[in-house]
Amino acid sequence: MNNDKHKGHVNYEPNSANGAPADQAGRIYRSWDQHTKDTLVKNIINDFDSIEDKSIAGRAIANFYQADEELGNTLAKIANVEFKQFINKEQYQ
Repeated sequence: MNNDKHKGHVNYEPNSANGAPADQAGRIYRSWDQHTKDTLVKNIINDFDSIEDKSIAGRAIANFYQADEELGNTLAKIANVEFKQFINKEQYQ
């Protein structure tokens, strides 16, 4: 058995650049047509229904907000969840 199969270059680099993952996610979201956006919101809201601790949903919405403000605000409004306390305040002042 050859145990050397894990040696060599790893094709992975962490996504830790200043906001890069959220920026990319936001660009992708904004490229979708309205039907696709509505379907995404519906699916996320359906998943939120099973979350008892609303702060968990708030943290998730904060991540969506960082990708796209409209998406985050829409999710917060429909789910009736406050999320801005989970965002670095300097980012949305």
